[in-house]
Amino acid sequence: MMTDRTMNSKISFPAIAIKFKDKQKSSIKEITDDLISKWKNQHGIDLVITARFGHMQSLLVFADDSSTFESLLDPIRWPLKLKEVETEVKVPRQLPSEYSLVIQQFHRNWNEEERLSELQQRYVSLYNSTRLRVRDGSSLNAVRADFRSIEEIKTLIRSGKINIGTCPIVQEQRRALVEQLKGQRAELLVLADRQQHQFDYQERDFPVI
Repeated sequence: MMTDRTMNSKISFPAIAIKFKDKQKSSIKEITDDLISKWKNQHGIDLVITARFGHMQSLLVFADDSSTFESLLDPIRWPLKLKEVETEVKVPRQLPSEYSLVIQQFHRNWNEEERLSELQQRYVSLYNSTRLRVRDGSSLNAVRADFRSIEEIKTLIRSGKINIGTCPIVQEQRRALVEQLKGQRAELLVLADRQQHQFDYQERDFPVI
């Protein structure tokens, strides 16, 4: 079951840091106007941002909406220069909690990394999954799934499920597990039958009273 925290609440987006490789003499407005203009020309997206100078004259850029934030997350899309000064972009390592879901009924014997690569074929913005554990370190039948698209999160919340079992590899492993259980059950039945025969034989060795 998934809980909805994204439909009605405003998300607080973390800053994206821009480090200038040389002294930047332009104002915040001039730099952000240059970024907005270049982004519009290169990607056709209107950025909605605010900014302020941070440590060592780095510029901290804050997105005002999810589409802007998600667009800025890819460092490759950024212009090499802003106001003629080369830049280095650092995106946040951790996204807001609204970009994560808890997937329940995720079996303990499933490997999160293997499942991640399979799920990414269906959910393109999924980038990480983490097994949830209790304080003593034992694992739960649940993982936290991290996405880069709030719209994909909303779609999953509306559907109330995530399709893990439809992955071909998962289906194959489930079939193998079923066959393994069938084999174990057959072995137990054979063993029980042998024990019953042995008991019957031993019973006949006793004198009749």
